[in-house]
Amino acid sequence: MGGRGVPSIARESIGSTPTGQAVDRYTLTNPSGIVVKVITHGGIIQEILLPDHEGQPVNVVLGFSTPSASR
Repeated sequence: MGGRGVPSIARESIGSTPTGQAVDRYTLTNPSGIVVKVITHGGIIQEILLPDHEGQPVNVVLGFSTPSASR
């Protein structure tokens, strides 16, 4: 985190829904060290990582770590 490069977007396949629809995760990163991870199943934000006062990444998204934990 805290890189000084150019903004980037990366895509990775993370599985599929019970009906077979592919689910991808997009990771958006900016030069200030902010990282946002969004999945294509419902446009769900999984993580927003912000640098704390020491430059360490902190996830500020409130939610569940797995889909089954939300049931």
